[in-house]
Amino acid sequence: MQMTKKARTLAEAAVFALLGSALPSTLLAHGAVEVDNAPEHILQASISQPAAIPGLSAVILDAPQPGILVSYRGNNVLTVEDTEGEGLLRFSPEGVMANRSSTDWPGLSEARPGMVNSHNKDSSWVTVSATPSFGWLDPRLGVENGEGLWRIPVITDSGAQSEIRGRLTRNPLPKDDHH
Repeated sequence: MQMTKKARTLAEAAVFALLGSALPSTLLAHGAVEVDNAPEHILQASISQPAAIPGLSAVILDAPQPGILVSYRGNNVLTVEDTEGEGLLRFSPEGVMANRSSTDWPGLSEARPGMVNSHNKDSSWVTVSATPSFGWLDPRLGVENGEGLWRIPVITDSGAQSEIRGRLTRNPLPKDDHH
């Protein structure tokens, strides 16, 4: 039985929480391990406005490079546009397909060789998920974009258009002042 990405992420979070609670309090009292060249801040993504399309939900995947997880339970095919305004991902009840000819294709987490199998080798659209949910590292949430607003356009085959909108915020990391 395969776990969905969301279930796997929840399971990993539970393991880390259990490990953290198992550490002796004396170890935790000494603070963080010192690291050379550690960043002074972290860039966090947040969703400020979900897309106004019934059945679509999105959550931010927190990591050093923020990602996004989109789930779509609508009746129409939903297309997520790439940074050039072309189709990047298509969500349907049968799963999610990615456009290999999209400029954002190389950045998809599933775009590594051998990770995606296609029944039609000539098609630019390949299946990346057997469920209508998919998470990826979108370049619009990239740390190289710095602080500011981002948007991911979506459209259904019935013509409904919307955007997932959000903000990238630079948050300082706590400093250890007791050396």
